[in-house]
Amino acid sequence: MITRTLNESIVLTAFVFVRVFLTSPQALPASVGSNLQDRTAATQRARERRKAENKEFLDKFRSLPPEARIDIWKQSNDDKYRGSIAFRIADRIQDLLIIEGTDTVPRLAAIVRDRDQRYFYRFWAVRILADMDRYIPASDLPKGAVATLVINELNIRGAVDPFLQVTGRRIGDEGRKSLEWAAKEGDDKWLQFFARDALGLEKQELEGFTIDEQVGRWRDLVAQTKRTEGRPESFLRETLGRLIVERAPDSLSVLVDLLNNDKDRHVKTAVVGLIRTVDACRFRLRKTDLGRSTIEAVHKAVIRSEVEVECPQCGTPASTWAELSNQFNNDDFGLNPGTLGAHYAQMLHVIYGENTIKVVPVGTSIQQEWAIPEFTAFITFLTDKDPFFPSWEYTYFGPSYSEAFHPRFADKMARIEDAWKQYKAGGMASSVE
Repeated sequence: MITRTLNESIVLTAFVFVRVFLTSPQALPASVGSNLQDRTAATQRARERRKAENKEFLDKFRSLPPEARIDIWKQSNDDKYRGSIAFRIADRIQDLLIIEGTDTVPRLAAIVRDRDQRYFYRFWAVRILADMDRYIPASDLPKGAVATLVINELNIRGAVDPFLQVTGRRIGDEGRKSLEWAAKEGDDKWLQFFARDALGLEKQELEGFTIDEQVGRWRDLVAQTKRTEGRPESFLRETLGRLIVERAPDSLSVLVDLLNNDKDRHVKTAVVGLIRTVDACRFRLRKTDLGRSTIEAVHKAVIRSEVEVECPQCGTPASTWAELSNQFNNDDFGLNPGTLGAHYAQMLHVIYGENTIKVVPVGTSIQQEWAIPEFTAFITFLTDKDPFFPSWEYTYFGPSYSEAFHPRFADKMARIEDAWKQYKAGGMASSVE
């Protein structure tokens, strides 16, 4: 299943239309069309040749001893080897280590502890070890989960379970202890942070903060990092944001106070982002007095141009508010891939076989799974049934393709399936096609 965003789909559709027009016999002289066909055929042959080279390289790579595979992994991330096959398929080499490279654990653990190694290699050794321990093969993926580690050349698929703790189940004591060493005694502050993050220690510490402490720390990190990513401070900002959402409605009054009184535009904009996430993933704001007053605070901030909400098609404060109001007040989270509605619809279809998706072709080789049009009415039904339906069993707003790994995901979807049956049985469904 391929699920692109709506904007991506529009651009791709336009590209396909232009390509078809330019390559049609009616659009081009015969000589030009023939040359274009020749170039297309040559491009296809080159693509097939690269695929064969990649497969041959990966087959040989798998048979090498651990130290040789680690050497090649390092070369695949070194600009000196930019022209090599290894550099070209660096992502698949790393995925292959995660999937079946448990015999390389001693080498990776040594890299983590080696102060003379480049930080880049030490950081990725930490990530590989953590992901290796949490790896799940395709045969064991829970229903609804998506394979995120895919090596087509070798027909290998699997995923990393983000809810599993790193215990050493695949990397053993040596791998686990190297991560613990980096988290507690590591000589590099960034390395120490990301090791702590991989082991869940950062989140555990932040969970002990009061709401005021969490929001205050989050506010300072937003002001400090703005929109930069990849730094420890950015990861802390995101972790605190998730914790603040999970503590709604108790955290809402503190967020509204920031929205009304903070002087930093980045902070106020980020507050609106958290409030939208509360509405989508924790509880529906419009069903409570506190929620409705929160919506009105957002309304005022938007109309006064105090925040900069990401909305490419919105040219004015009024149009931006109309977009937000559709979510807050009209239960419109969208039906296209990547939206809340599409995710629930896809899961109902995959797990229970419900007729809740509409397959939309994009070009000749891509298909998207959209929620059926009546799904917005179903979100309204859920909102009226229980405003806290988004957080049934747990609160989650990570990547949708990982949610199926949550230990209580099946229970959550069973409740949504039961609600869908009630919705259909009650004659609530519209006849919109």
